[in-house]
Amino acid sequence: MRPYEQVDELRQAVDELGVRIYTALRDGGLDAEPLVELACLTEEWGASTPITRELLERPVTELTAADRARLGEALLDGIGFMPSFALEPGLLVSLEEALNKVIVVLTVFRKTQDGTQAADVDRAIAAKKRCEVEHDLTTTHVFERSA
Repeated sequence: MRPYEQVDELRQAVDELGVRIYTALRDGGLDAEPLVELACLTEEWGASTPITRELLERPVTELTAADRARLGEALLDGIGFMPSFALEPGLLVSLEEALNKVIVVLTVFRKTQDGTQAADVDRAIAAKKRCEVEHDLTTTHVFERSA
């Protein structure tokens, strides 16, 4: 097996365990099995952490529901797990709400080339016109700074 195939298989296994742990945390009833399995994979890959060591050193029977929840959340943070919209539909609602609010930030950069870059100016003017046509441009806040 080629090294990149091993990496792909490991990534897929980690992702699947992340989904199992996240779903169990969300719905309640997280078992120790996926936690220990993910901790083993993490350790085998050489990414040992205090959380993985705690999971592997403590007897599973001593892990309370609160311990499993704490360790599960820490493991998900450690692997950078982010739930998909299918897994957490509430995220889509938050995204849609955020997209309804538009913030335009204009920044002035010091010019680095001599002369006018006509194509850049034309693109900026065209983009401004498109924006004015497509969006409500009611100004709610104006921020100014002095130089």
